[in-house]
Amino acid sequence: MKFMRRLSFLLFVLVSNFCFAQRDNLRSVDSLLFSPSNRDTIYIKDYSNQLNINFNVSNEYNSYFIPTTEGTGLLKPNINVRYAVDFNYKFLTIRLGVRPKFGEKTTNEKGESEYFRFRLQFTFINWAHVWEYNRTKGYYLSNSDSFISTPADARLQFPNLTTHIFMGQTYRKLNSKYSIQAIQSQTTAQLKSAGTWMPSINYWVYNYDGFGNYLDVDGNSSQRQDYNALNGFSIMPYMGYHYTFVVKKFYFNSYIDAGMGYDYTYIKKYNEEGLNNSYVENDFIYSSKFGINLGYNSKTFFAGASTNSRLISYGRDRNGENRVAKNIAFNVFIGYRFRPPKAVRNTVDKIGDKIPLISN
Repeated sequence: MKFMRRLSFLLFVLVSNFCFAQRDNLRSVDSLLFSPSNRDTIYIKDYSNQLNINFNVSNEYNSYFIPTTEGTGLLKPNINVRYAVDFNYKFLTIRLGVRPKFGEKTTNEKGESEYFRFRLQFTFINWAHVWEYNRTKGYYLSNSDSFISTPADARLQFPNLTTHIFMGQTYRKLNSKYSIQAIQSQTTAQLKSAGTWMPSINYWVYNYDGFGNYLDVDGNSSQRQDYNALNGFSIMPYMGYHYTFVVKKFYFNSYIDAGMGYDYTYIKKYNEEGLNNSYVENDFIYSSKFGINLGYNSKTFFAGASTNSRLISYGRDRNGENRVAKNIAFNVFIGYRFRPPKAVRNTVDKIGDKIPLISN
C-alpha cells in the first residue's frame, strides 16, 4: 500500500509541476546506479538526473490468426492509434495513455473495442525490466471477405471476445559501450556507434474467452456451433543483436531477436449444448522480433520514430484459436528534459530503496 501511495503521489506531482518546472544544469549524483564510473562516458551521455517527458503516438495492439475448416482468419481489435505521455526519471518509466473514439461508420463496420493497458518499466545501466497488463474486448475478422461476401468495409464481429494478457520481460546488455536507456527511455544519449548481444527472458499469462457468438455483416447475432476458451502461460528466452549507429546527434538503431520456449494451455471446448470437453496442450513455441528506431537526441530536446514486429507461432497445429499471435506497431515521439521537482526526486529515490532490483 505504501508503494501504491507513493506511485500515485509521483503521478500527481509530475502532472502538476510540468508547466512550472524549469531546466537547470545538474551535477551527476554519486550513487551506485548513476555514477559516471558505472558508464562508458566516451560512448554514453548520462541524462538520468533530469526528468524527461515525451508525447507519443502509437498503433500498438495484438492480432491473432485462427485456424478454421474454411481457412485461416485474422482477428483484430478496432484500434487505430493511441496517444500517451511518458514520464522518465532515473530508472523509472510510467506511461499514461488515451485512445480516441472512432466515428459511427467505423464502429458499425468493425465493432467497438474496449482497450486498457498499464505498463511499468525499470531501465538501469545494464538491465531492463518491463511489466505490462493488457485487456482488450471486441474484435473483428479482418479478412471476412475470404469467408463470406461482404458489402463495402463491413466485417464479421466478435463483440464478446476478450483477451487478458500479463507480460513480463527482463533483458541485459553484454557490451558496456551500448546504451539501453538511450533507446528505451531517453535518459541517456548514445554518443558513438556501438552494438551488443542482448539475452532476455519473456513470459506471458493469458486468457482468451468469448468466441461463442458473433455479429454478421448485417449486425445480426449468431451462435457458433463449436468454439474454445483458453487459459495458459508461456515462457521464452531470446537472444538477439542490437546496434545503434550515431552521426552527431542523430541515431539509427536496429535489432533482431529469436527465441524458442514452452507454452502450457488449458483448453475448454464448447458446443451448442455447453461445455463439451477440456484438456491440456503443451507446445514448443517459436518467436522472432525485429525493430528499427531512428531519432535526434540533444541536451534538452529529443524526438524519434520506431517500428517493431513480433510473431509467435506454435510447434504444431492446435485446435484452438491462438495458433499464431502477431504484433506490428509504429511509434512517434517528441520530448523535453528539465530539472525535476524536489518532491519527484525524493519519491523516486524512496521507490528505488524499496525495490530490490539488480541495477548493474
